[in-house]
Amino acid sequence: MGFGQANLAFSLGQADSLVIAPGGGVDFRLNRRIHLRLADFEYQFWPQAAYGTTPAFSSIGVSSGIRVRIF
Repeated sequence: MGFGQANLAFSLGQADSLVIAPGGGVDFRLNRRIHLRLADFEYQFWPQAAYGTTPAFSSIGVSSGIRVRIF
């Protein structure tokens, strides 16, 4: 939960709004230094943002990756 800034289409300006972003992920440890991020999900909801007649907007993100510990 925090504040975000969205750039509106057609150079209409910017919208500052409260953002709620629950999410979670699944990690798999290969060894002491290497972790695989099998899936990471995030749902962003901007309840105070308005764009035209739409009272709020949201987005969904899914990612995966690898983490390598150097030290």
